[in-house]
Amino acid sequence: MTPRPQHPSLASLLGNVDTGRFLREVYGQNPLHIPALDPHRFDSLMTWGELERVLNMTGYWDDSRLRLMVDGRRLPPEQYCVPRSGADSEPRTWRPQPERVMHAIRHGAALVLNAVDGLVPAISEVAQALEAQLAVRIQGNLYLSQRGHRGLPLHYDIHDVLALQVLGRKQWRLYANRAHPAVKPAPERELRTLAGQLAQQITLGPGDSLYLPAGVIHEAFAETEHSMHLTFAMKQVTPIDLASLIMKRLAARDDLSRPSYDLHEGTDALARHVARLAERFSKVAGSPAELASLLSEIEVHRQPRGRYALGPAHRQSDAEPD
Repeated sequence: MTPRPQHPSLASLLGNVDTGRFLREVYGQNPLHIPALDPHRFDSLMTWGELERVLNMTGYWDDSRLRLMVDGRRLPPEQYCVPRSGADSEPRTWRPQPERVMHAIRHGAALVLNAVDGLVPAISEVAQALEAQLAVRIQGNLYLSQRGHRGLPLHYDIHDVLALQVLGRKQWRLYANRAHPAVKPAPERELRTLAGQLAQQITLGPGDSLYLPAGVIHEAFAETEHSMHLTFAMKQVTPIDLASLIMKRLAARDDLSRPSYDLHEGTDALARHVARLAERFSKVAGSPAELASLLSEIEVHRQPRGRYALGPAHRQSDAEPD
């Protein structure tokens, strides 16, 4: 088995594709298939044994984190879970029952594990590297599907996706028309009309990866007995997110809740208020210190990363961190 890379990076995931060209010509713009330089290069991220270890953390999984899909339809939780009442006033949760999950998979269901980057250190390292280099928030999901059965329906994502094929082969079909990521997804029948003509048909084998910008309408089919791939959802900061963060910062130092008593004057008064608000935004944009602070605030909202080291061998000081 290929040793796990010690320093994952965007460049290591892009293979022969130049990072600068990717950021200029591909990122946020066009799909990109990245053929494998080494079919074993993702072996360190997930194996059958590691998958079983993660699944056996049975107290972690519920029907929102572990989903089963059958030919584009989500299996109802009561068909593979058992209800468990929460402590005190916590709501009842559905906990997957291993035998039922395995039975469904043997009969063609696709397994979807959400947020595995929080459970597998090797996947977390890749997520952390992407977050640092692209200034995004990353969530890693795992998909295990069976030949002859479709997992997810025809769909698009509201964020960019980087898919890494770990084992088996999977055919991806990308369609010509792009959906608006902010629009609520339409039912599959309507989406198939919106999708237009088939634009690309790509088969991913072990070690291959595929980048999809938000809004690309696609579907995927396993071509081998088993297909396992990881997706890294790249959740970018939107202008709405930025505006919200700036407004919170301005509200903390200025009275933005003061009523506007002059709106009876019409558009002239409204224009004055909008101009004052635009001036405040402009001051933030023109201040390197404000921008650095804002970027730090954006980073705080990412998934916490790292590893605990609490044993005596790792304990250097009981002092509080700075």
